[in-house]
Amino acid sequence: MNNDSEYFRIFIDSIGKLAKKSLIPAIPEIDLDPGYAGRIDLFRMLEDVGILGLGSPDSEFSYFSSIVSVLSKVSEYCAGIGALAAFSIASNLFLRRLGISTASKPAALCLFEEDELDLVEEGIPFAASIKDGTLSGRKRSVILGGYGGPFAVFADGKDGTEVCLVEPDGDRVSIEETPLMGARALRCADVSFTGAEPSSCAPVRHEDVVYLLSTLSLFLSACACGTAARAVDIAREYSKERYQGGSMIEQHDAIKLLIEQNRSSLQAAADAVSACAARFDPTDAKMTNCLRVKAAASKAAVNACLDAIQVHGGYGYMRDYGVEKRFRDAATLSVLPLDSTRLLLLADALV
Repeated sequence: MNNDSEYFRIFIDSIGKLAKKSLIPAIPEIDLDPGYAGRIDLFRMLEDVGILGLGSPDSEFSYFSSIVSVLSKVSEYCAGIGALAAFSIASNLFLRRLGISTASKPAALCLFEEDELDLVEEGIPFAASIKDGTLSGRKRSVILGGYGGPFAVFADGKDGTEVCLVEPDGDRVSIEETPLMGARALRCADVSFTGAEPSSCAPVRHEDVVYLLSTLSLFLSACACGTAARAVDIAREYSKERYQGGSMIEQHDAIKLLIEQNRSSLQAAADAVSACAARFDPTDAKMTNCLRVKAAASKAAVNACLDAIQVHGGYGYMRDYGVEKRFRDAATLSVLPLDSTRLLLLADALV
């Protein structure tokens, strides 16, 4: 399917309508209160418009190029909500790859700790383990988003690394939410498991880990491009309103150069994300392009948002103009699922 099809344009338009009706009014509260995202059903909003169904076998828009287009659009309104959708879609794709099905909401991914990441094949103990059919351990900084669904936990099993699906019910699963600056729609928590009984488990291979990191990196790259695009637009709009030095600042060479540099960097990043999505191959165990693109998109986004703040001068640090939020969102996205340095090191190791 082509992203330029009439059906896809209608789908994108419906996302804009959803944003104006439901997302935009909720963004100020989400931004001020990390717990607010848990009191409104962001998951239901995304599901109702069809975003969370992207990538499923019965979805009309199942190609990765369509997914990144949608995530970029959502992130123009709120990068946290875009990232929530990114984690949800990636979770669905990853669990389906492992043959695990979730009957309710997407699973919150309890990803590997820093020292576990590239050691799936080397026998390094995980922070959680399966013994006698029950799961115990602790996972830090789990992105809860707005789900309330099960957890997909990376753990040590009898025959190696496994991913186990665990429902959050009962006193055997403890959730301790922690504040997260920036993309506040992404609720973050430390989660402890004490003899929890998984509903299903599946073994994980090294190539499965690479697949998960690649999809997350690709989808979050799209979110970074979306939030940066809005920051550039805000800077351009403000430059047409601010009068200084005898003219509107849009006429100042320094401002024109700054905005054009960021527009060009952003376009290059967006083109790289689109190309990576078009060439995505789930059977490739060394999908390094997605990791490199994520690092590049994150850098372009942070730079664009910082420069948008500078265009606004002192006003750029105020909530009223919306660019400080874009910077916090871009900074948060830059360390998900891993920071850029770690992603680049992994990309080099996989070559």
